[in-house]
Amino acid sequence: APLAPAAAVVAAAVAEVVQALDVASVVPDEDDSQSAPSVDIVEEQAVVEEAGPFEWTAFRDRRLGRLVAECRYDFAKAAAALSKEFCCSVDVVECRRRYSECCKPRFAPPRRGGGR
Repeated sequence: APLAPAAAVVAAAVAEVVQALDVASVVPDEDDSQSAPSVDIVEEQAVVEEAGPFEWTAFRDRRLGRLVAECRYDFAKAAAALSKEFCCSVDVVECRRRYSECCKPRFAPPRRGGGR
């Protein structure tokens, strides 16, 4: 018998959520889907444009390396993933150039001094 009240509470909560949710705004009309771009795509492009220029950091360099490997060296996909993740516009050419810079070995001069 204790399960019946819990099930009734869950059913009531689900009914409230369904009523609160405007199903018409979630499901696009067939006529509108072909004529106008998706609201999500327009909002995403606006966020990318508002964010400003993309600046490389050590964290973004590491993330670039991981994304390039995940995308199997498809720099267009990696640039798109970086753009989405950091809400900035990242150019494919810039992505490829930065990756090649990160792969170059860095010269570190030997330490001099009395480090015994």
